[in-house]
Amino acid sequence: MSPADYGEVQAQNANARNNRSPTGGPYGDSTCRDGYVWREAFESDLVCVTPFERDKARKQNADNAYNRI
Repeated sequence: MSPADYGEVQAQNANARNNRSPTGGPYGDSTCRDGYVWREAFESDLVCVTPFERDKARKQNADNAYNRI
């Protein structure tokens, strides 16, 4: 992970509380606000991000797995 990617992940983690539904929902405290989804960068990753950010994390993980020859 590049330093820029690491910084972005840290920012997403810091904003996680702001991206969750303040009133809870079907997933309790882990329910994301409307328009946000779980990042799913690893098993049980419940950080709420935009769908674009989730797709970016998936691509980064796939690229990293591909480059570990």
